[in-house]
Amino acid sequence: MEKTPSLLFAGIHFDRKRFAKDFARFKSNDEKEDVYAPEDSEAHLNVVKGGNKEKKRKRNLKDSGEVVEAFNVFKNSKSLKTEHATSSKVDDNARQRNQLEKLIEQDFIFRKKHGIHISGHNVPSPLRSFEELKLRYGCKSYLWHDLLDLKFKNPTPIQRQAIPILLSGA
Repeated sequence: MEKTPSLLFAGIHFDRKRFAKDFARFKSNDEKEDVYAPEDSEAHLNVVKGGNKEKKRKRNLKDSGEVVEAFNVFKNSKSLKTEHATSSKVDDNARQRNQLEKLIEQDFIFRKKHGIHISGHNVPSPLRSFEELKLRYGCKSYLWHDLLDLKFKNPTPIQRQAIPILLSGA
């Protein structure tokens, strides 16, 4: 079988990284060794694609990703204070995101434990107990006492997720 690229497939790009397992499955041992030099195949692909556009983009992304800290003589001390204030705001935002991600993870584990399946975005956290109605949603205490009088100890899985959705108004 001929190993040169066919003209029928000129201009077609196939993501070999994404489907590497599938490629490895169908390759034989002798095909795993590249007959072509890497420069030749890349040059051919660049001609087919239309140049080195992709390499330029990657190079620019690498340069922009580097963080360089330097001292600027021409800036006054007020601008340095504002930079520190913005960096503290960024840190606060990062902490809030981390807390939110932890809460989402805990909710996911709790839902999996109780067999609760959800779909959609911004779904409120499930109830852990009926006491949360009073704490989180500010329900009247007589509702909570009525649940205790009726000997409801823990909410059912559907109650655990449906009540917060109803009370949040989503």
